[in-house]
Amino acid sequence: MKLFYTNYGTDKSINSDNPIETNAEDAINIFLELVDEDESFIGFVDKNDKSIQFINEKEKWLLDIPNPPHFENLQAYVNDKECISLIEKIIDENKISLDMKLYKVKIMNETLNDILLQEQNNKRGESKKAKPFWKFW
Repeated sequence: MKLFYTNYGTDKSINSDNPIETNAEDAINIFLELVDEDESFIGFVDKNDKSIQFINEKEKWLLDIPNPPHFENLQAYVNDKECISLIEKIIDENKISLDMKLYKVKIMNETLNDILLQEQNNKRGESKKAKPFWKFW
């Protein structure tokens, strides 16, 4: 597994065009350095040249699986513990394969927040439609 990252707090980085081989311990140590640095990120490239990145968005991490050139990435929000577990898993397997709900995001036109808000509004609309009128009495 290869690693790339940027720490905006320390200005340390390894460019995604030239990732380096890593192990779980070193990757987790770098990740932990990024916890308090907004917009800093860490990413990995597996044996099939598939990549995943974790971007620090203050209180949460944006998990992003790029899909160039279509710009329809798979994304989810995860917390610190979930990031560490996922990092260990993908490094141990040397494969980016996740068993969790991911959202397709057309990153040139929308954000994951937009998708989640749409989903929430759709659920509200469905719950209103699903109730027969006599359930309101």
